[in-house]
Formats: sequence, C-alpha cells, structure tokens
Amino acid sequence: MFVKGKSGNPSGRVSEGRKQFVRGLVKSGLANKALAVLEEELTKNKKNRTQVAMYILDQAYGKPKQAIEHTGEEGGPLSIKVTYA
Repeated sequence: MFVKGKSGNPSGRVSEGRKQFVRGLVKSGLANKALAVLEEELTKNKKNRTQVAMYILDQAYGKPKQAIEHTGEEGGPLSIKVTYA
C-alpha cells in the first residue's frame, strides 16, 4: 500500500521488474496486438512518431541517465569545507 502524500516511485525510474515484464511480453509474442497498435501509430501519425518510439524504448530499457557536472566559483574546481560542531 502507498502512504498518502508519498510517491510509490520516488526516483521516477522504471523498475527492473517492469523492464523484464515488458521484454518478456515482447519476446513471448503476447504483445503483438499492442505492438501492432503502436506500429500503426508510428506509420499513420507522423506527429507522434518520435514520442511513440521513445515511449517504447523507455518502457523496455528505462530512460538514459543524465550527467550532472558540479563546478566551483567561475568554473573552477569544487571545494568542500567540512566543519565539526
């Protein structure tokens, strides 16, 4: 059960179990109808083509990690000062 006011997926990432489930559906052939609908959308509706393709890839493999760069003042090295109370 989810606690009210708290996210069930705080990191926002697709769980490994969900990835395996989607991959299993694709490999087993049970997802053929769903894939046919998505394929039709990819070919018929040019406007949504990229979004549909990205959705399929995100569901199967998760979203790519984003690099974050930390720098200090004026782009120099980051300095960390630790003080003990």
